[in-house]
Amino acid sequence: MESLGSFKNVDDNGVIIVPTDKTEEMKTRLEKILASNFIVLVDYRSAGYYVLALLEEGRPKLKSWKVKYRSQEYVEALSEDYKEFVEGKQFMVLLETAFQKFRDLHNLLQTTDDYMADPEIPKQYEAIESAYKTFVSSANDAGASLEQVLTSWTHFENNMTLITTWLEEQQRITPSNVPVEILAKWKSLLESIIRDGSFLIERTYEKTATKISQRLKTLNHRWSKYVRL
Repeated sequence: MESLGSFKNVDDNGVIIVPTDKTEEMKTRLEKILASNFIVLVDYRSAGYYVLALLEEGRPKLKSWKVKYRSQEYVEALSEDYKEFVEGKQFMVLLETAFQKFRDLHNLLQTTDDYMADPEIPKQYEAIESAYKTFVSSANDAGASLEQVLTSWTHFENNMTLITTWLEEQQRITPSNVPVEILAKWKSLLESIIRDGSFLIERTYEKTATKISQRLKTLNHRWSKYVRL
């Protein structure tokens, strides 16, 4: 600032070298740089870029989790990958901490006379906040979906085995000889299998969905054939 203040802004012929408005603009910029709040602005920008970098790192993972599923084993693998990334590497904790720092610095800047009227600061904050919230929401949805699909698939396979085995054992026993409460229990299990199977059909690749659909049709046929005995 001393050098700028002592700068002789005329040449030997008395002609102005730098327009007065430009020198005033330079002074204003230097004053902001030298102001104590400038370091807060630098930290704010840095914190924002760090949040964006984390989001960029997480997006490929998010994309890999939000897909149509090929098999139960495939879902298990994706679920393990999700847990490793989110819980093992604590990615969501890092992201939340980074965004919290960014938000705190934004709030601090909004209380300073130097930057509270700067339109670029809230503009950057709103853009990064929106990207952050969208990612967090999508990541949570992906985790919940993986857990729900895995649970449904486990129930579907286990219950399918149970009812198939039971139907095979009942080949020589007519339904009229089976207690009503027992028959009702197996019918309820069948309905549960259909619900889980229908849910899986909506979330799996076409070939996988077709196989599940065919298994449900076969089971329904066997059940209908049995109860008509």
